[in-house]
Amino acid sequence: MKLPYSFLQPSGNVLFAARGGKIHSFNLEDNTYLATWQHPDVEKSAGAGASKSGPDTKEGNGPASALEVTGDTSTLKDTAEAEVQDGPPAKRQRLQEEQDAQPDKDEGAMDVDEPSAEDQKKGSGFKNRKQKQKERQYRQGGPNVRGTYGRTVEQPLISHLLVTSSGSHLVAVSGHDKTIWTFEHDGRGALTLFSQRPMPKRPCTALISPDDKLILSADKFGDVYTLPLLGVPSAASEEPQPASSKPVTESSKEWKPQGTNLTVHSRRNLEALQQQQSHAAKAHALNEAHQAEKVKFEHNLIIGHVSLLTAMILAQKGERRYIVTADRDEHIRLSRYVPQAHVIEGYCLGHTHFVSALTILPTRPDVLISGGGDVELYAWDWEASKLLAKFDLLPYVAQAVAGEAPTKLAVLQLTSVLVTLAGENTPSSLIFVTCEGVPAIIIFQTDAESIVKHHSLIPTSGNPLHIAHISGRDGVPARAIVALDPGEATEPVETLSLSLAGGAVTAESFKLQDDEVTAAEAEVSQAEVRKLLYSVEDLRKHDFDGDEAAEEGKNGQEDKGTGA
Repeated sequence: MKLPYSFLQPSGNVLFAARGGKIHSFNLEDNTYLATWQHPDVEKSAGAGASKSGPDTKEGNGPASALEVTGDTSTLKDTAEAEVQDGPPAKRQRLQEEQDAQPDKDEGAMDVDEPSAEDQKKGSGFKNRKQKQKERQYRQGGPNVRGTYGRTVEQPLISHLLVTSSGSHLVAVSGHDKTIWTFEHDGRGALTLFSQRPMPKRPCTALISPDDKLILSADKFGDVYTLPLLGVPSAASEEPQPASSKPVTESSKEWKPQGTNLTVHSRRNLEALQQQQSHAAKAHALNEAHQAEKVKFEHNLIIGHVSLLTAMILAQKGERRYIVTADRDEHIRLSRYVPQAHVIEGYCLGHTHFVSALTILPTRPDVLISGGGDVELYAWDWEASKLLAKFDLLPYVAQAVAGEAPTKLAVLQLTSVLVTLAGENTPSSLIFVTCEGVPAIIIFQTDAESIVKHHSLIPTSGNPLHIAHISGRDGVPARAIVALDPGEATEPVETLSLSLAGGAVTAESFKLQDDEVTAAEAEVSQAEVRKLLYSVEDLRKHDFDGDEAAEEGKNGQEDKGTGA
């Protein structure tokens, strides 16, 4: 199967569709193909995949051997923190055996920095577990500098697309390399790269300010940054950047061996010292090379969460704007807009699981709808931090899912549009709800009197991945385009159109003329698609302690019943 479209973004008569590391553009009038921009890592990923499936892929024979540096080599602490969040550390290769075949004659006289072999076997001595682990790392050539060892190239993925109100610029976010790309758009689907800016941490969502001057980027570490939309990267300077929220400590400095040739005398310790010095020199050279290539640009930290940030939208009350953010710890925070984003106005608390989607009702701008790992949607008076109502999603999901209905849900997207229902003079809001892995779109309706009530259920031939609303000539949304994951269907349907005429949502066929583009895509498995595009459910916390306690209680009841 081919990798499906994962994000859609209309701009006038042009539809931008992200598929993997590529951005395709289509004409919305006749659905014809216009142009493609490709991420530079697409070819690298394809080459890595080809070498992996080739015959010469054994250790040391392939293009990405165990000691080849293929990843980003930023400062040691930042690389370690990023890899803890982004994935498992790369495997490292042992440089030499820890112990020599024959012990040295003077080894017992000068080895005062480590216990004897008998003490190590017994586990006795004054050194704890962490100290022994550090010593093993030093004997192998210094501490484990994660990020300097070879690792496979990640599959490029464009996670977000944004356009300015005029359509003159497009902003794309690629999560695998933590980069924000800004393009100039000629209005006919052709993109010209204006700038690329690697962020400190991986962005999870982004917005463009209403005046088209700023980009608001929220990352997985809970921080929100502002960047100028058309900021030109400046030359590297020695001045500290305001984006760094952590002071420089001893642990963040480069590691250097403490011993010298004057303080170490035994042959074994001298060899260990030489390995440490060689390792430190290589790490220093890599760090200097990265600092020389690192582009410094203006980016300011405005909001910080203590948890993984999952969603962000803008709200407005009168003339004052607000930034609404949500995180994995069930919090919804209301902060003032820049330059007073440090002022927290309140919290909307009540979710029992993560919050992954937010939307403001067009007809009720004082009402916020939120969803996530709970089986219900929450309606809030966000200014007063008051919960108004809850709406259960399980009955509608049960209608769309064949077989046994799920007991857990992960809301993927919430969008709301303004429509005028047939026979009514007052406008209403339609709320489109998609859940991860559920082949349906749940639609709710709200007007000036009621908060939320069910409108309709639209079954789909695949799992919805993203919904984009397209406005008509009068500026009112006329239809919605849905990107679908067709799975392993023999006749895959990757896009769907929803007509909003008269407020009655009807599904219509929508086929992009992308046969040549699709044929050029590499084949992927269903497991790879799920790994790339199905990540919302992974935000759910697993209470292992609670499960173990429940299991112990169950076993205790069984033992009591049997008289044990």
